[in-house]
Amino acid sequence: MSDFYTAWLERSKSNQKIVDEAPRVARGKDLKWMRTPQDYKAALMIAPETGFPTGGSCLMRAEIPVGWRTGKHSHGEEAIYVESGEGFMILDDKRYDFFPGTIFHIPYRSTHQLFNSGKAPVGYLSGLAWHLEADVYMGKIEQLGECGENDAKVLAAFPKEESQNWPEDGRRISMHQNQQEKSDESKHGATNRMASRQPAWRSVRSSSI
Repeated sequence: MSDFYTAWLERSKSNQKIVDEAPRVARGKDLKWMRTPQDYKAALMIAPETGFPTGGSCLMRAEIPVGWRTGKHSHGEEAIYVESGEGFMILDDKRYDFFPGTIFHIPYRSTHQLFNSGKAPVGYLSGLAWHLEADVYMGKIEQLGECGENDAKVLAAFPKEESQNWPEDGRRISMHQNQQEKSDESKHGATNRMASRQPAWRSVRSSSI
């Protein structure tokens, strides 16, 4: 009978083999688009389901048609990058506007929903750690409403944006492209620092290679 440590060694070898043989690039032509309760159109890009052993994280791409909204839900922390289109997000009953280049940080278990209020489809990237959270039994997803067409009266009743920060603790929720500060670092190409009036440890960096 094998001891537990020998079993760990064997699993380590197996894991390394999976990593060595895993894909390195996600291509748009390979994306499998589908309709979900949350998104009119969504596709996993980098995730265990697409053959990438990510260690618990995943990256997906989604689109919101003109005149539509996403579903409303809550889950673990999430990062969203808006590629195209305009609209706003309602997070914990507060409004945060977005434009191409806007970045969102979704706090853990905060309810949120995106609305396309512009004249072009909204395209966005979403980064999550769902698989890791699920494996450690913290991956609770609660669906509070499904995606669908906007109601003009409901849209008009939403309040205007008051702040880009979260009222709970002041952390930054949204940052637009013209608010990002380019650093002097060049090791991995251009680096933008998405800092705000908050402690240095909360600054987030985004690199374009």
